[in-house]
Amino acid sequence: MKRPALFLLLIATALLAGCGVALPGKIYALDDATVLSFEIETSYGTGDMRAHNPKTGETFTGQYTGTTKGGGYSYGSAVNWQTGQTVSGSVYTAPSSANARGVLIGDKGTVIEMFLDIKPGLRPKGHGEGRDNHGRRYQVQF
Repeated sequence: MKRPALFLLLIATALLAGCGVALPGKIYALDDATVLSFEIETSYGTGDMRAHNPKTGETFTGQYTGTTKGGGYSYGSAVNWQTGQTVSGSVYTAPSSANARGVLIGDKGTVIEMFLDIKPGLRPKGHGEGRDNHGRRYQVQF
């Protein structure tokens, strides 16, 4: 009885591991103070974004791609030539931030190019700005 339950748990974990979590946020239109609802999916590089403009009724979908800054993997070793002993070690440091760019495409023709700064973590946080194909500027927070 334990084996089928363990097998199902492993399958569920594998399926959920590839799913990003949608983080809520807001996009602020700087010209008229319209607040758009916003969601950004957590990822390890590329994720989905969604937004909705309540004033115009336009719904946006798109993707972003980010690259991390800082962090890395270090490895070192030392040898005591008198005794022949070798000591080695490694250290991993998590990235300190990520830069991302993305595009939100609206169902009424508006296209918003996004520039994001993201602080990685269990619950990432970020902010950024955008500009649409009509020259409007936006601030985004999540």
